[in-house]
Amino acid sequence: MYLLEHINPSGTVNQFHLDISEDGLMIYESCINYVLENCSDKEIYKITGCENKETLKEIQKNIITILYYYAAKDLLLPRYFDPHNRYTEPNELSWMGININRQNK
Repeated sequence: MYLLEHINPSGTVNQFHLDISEDGLMIYESCINYVLENCSDKEIYKITGCENKETLKEIQKNIITILYYYAAKDLLLPRYFDPHNRYTEPNELSWMGININRQNK
C-alpha cells in the first residue's frame, strides 16, 4: 500500500486516496469485525478512537460495500453477501462512487 494522494479540503479532515489490494481491504475489514464482535464501546474507543460500535460499523460497511461491488466474488467472506452489512441503495452507492449499472455482479 502506498499513498496516492493526500487532500485536506476543509482544513480539518484529512482525506487519503490509497492503492490497496482486495486482500488488504479484507484484512482490515476482518480486524474491524473482530473488534466489533469482541470489544465494548469503551474498548473500541480506546483501541480505535471511534466513539462506539455504530461508528466503527459504518466504516466496516463502507469496506464491505467496496469489496462486494469490486472484488472477485469467489474471494468474499459470507458476511459480505448479507445486504444488511453493506450499502444497497443507489443513492448511497452513488455517494461512494459506485455505479451499479456499470458493475458486473
